[in-house]
Amino acid sequence: MRLFVVILLSLVPALPVLAGDGRLEINQSCALAPTGCFSGDLAGFPVTIDGSAGKSYVLTGNLQVPDVNTRGIEIRTSNVTVNLGGFEIRGPTMCSGTPLVCAPLGSSEGVAVANTFFDRHVTVMNGTVIGMGNHGVVVGQRGVVEKVTSVQNGNIGIFGDRGSILRDNVAGLNGVNGLHVAFNGTVTGNSSSQNALIGIFAGLGSTVTGNTAYLNGGDGVSGGDGSAVIGNTTYQNGADGITTSSGTLISGNAAYLNGNDGIEGNSGVTILDNACFDNGDAVDPGNDDGIECAVGCTVRGNTVRDNDGVGIRLGTDSAYRENVVTNNTTNGIAGAGAANNVGDNYCLGTGVMLSICP
Repeated sequence: MRLFVVILLSLVPALPVLAGDGRLEINQSCALAPTGCFSGDLAGFPVTIDGSAGKSYVLTGNLQVPDVNTRGIEIRTSNVTVNLGGFEIRGPTMCSGTPLVCAPLGSSEGVAVANTFFDRHVTVMNGTVIGMGNHGVVVGQRGVVEKVTSVQNGNIGIFGDRGSILRDNVAGLNGVNGLHVAFNGTVTGNSSSQNALIGIFAGLGSTVTGNTAYLNGGDGVSGGDGSAVIGNTTYQNGADGITTSSGTLISGNAAYLNGNDGIEGNSGVTILDNACFDNGDAVDPGNDDGIECAVGCTVRGNTVRDNDGVGIRLGTDSAYRENVVTNNTTNGIAGAGAANNVGDNYCLGTGVMLSICP
């Protein structure tokens, strides 16, 4: 009889473990258990969330994925919250050197939505993802990632599809971009540093506010058409501090010691109340400007000093006013729109390159 009971119990699936607040627990022990962590999850990685067990999950210990091609947590449903609980999901990839190189590479992610093209409304928060072969965290459309540190991953640190919100995260030493939203996203309060390419990439119609991007190999912040880039700090990035496509607002930012232009905008851009100081490097001497924009721009109220090329370079049908442009290497104001001074600018140079507002 005892033997019969033991055999019977062994055939009954283990009940999922609930945290004190009712969230379903995820940890290394249950991930490797024969029954998985909860309904819908099989033994081994990835821990699979299909929604049949519930909608709220929490890490109660670190996860160690076995290789660069295996995900830590895979989400196959919508309206789910995964709280990393202050723990980490770790893979075997490491990133180091200048330029940054990550190895080994693979297809693994720490937390990932299985199909990013659907409206998943997934939230990932409060923990660390490190050393994944591909991206660190991937959420689908209208996802939220907040208070996550994502470092040393082979591709993008944190990726959000359309309409996603990336808030108060840290991304560093990733093999491509630190933070990336496809379009119509919100990127706010993050720090992105020492990534191989762009610190923060935000597609068309996105808002990028209050972030810090520094020591990235490419641009600090890159914004798509119709985006707003407001109140960010960019410094010592390898390319432009801030670069945007057409119809954008670039306001209240600081761009300092970036390798190329401090701020570069395409057509129909408003560049307002920014500080651009000492941008440019020895790679292309005399051609790295404080502010540069293409056709039909408005440039107003900026402070532009000590940049390697022109202080403000304006394209056709552009106009400028109320700027302070001093001590830039090549000239104060230049380009096809330089004659469109609509008032109250102050320009001053030194030595033979005396800069006078046209």
